[in-house]
Amino acid sequence: YGGEEFCIALVDHTLDQGVEKAEGLREKIEAMEFQSNNGDPFKVTASIGVAVSKGSAQDVNGLLHDADEALYQAKDSGRNKVCRA
Repeated sequence: YGGEEFCIALVDHTLDQGVEKAEGLREKIEAMEFQSNNGDPFKVTASIGVAVSKGSAQDVNGLLHDADEALYQAKDSGRNKVCRA
């Protein structure tokens, strides 16, 4: 979506289902190991914010804002976690 942020849209999912999918993704990212250019191994983590559309009362910008707020809640409360809007 921008810089080091990504956006994933799930159709016909509840907030709980979105959080469950996000947590599975977060766990898979955390389990991966990468190698730097000099061969040193390293790991990364992910902080994820999840939001759902509240029907026609919320436009795409509102949905992205809510997800971004939840993302920063995850980052501000220790990182490597999923937070919901």
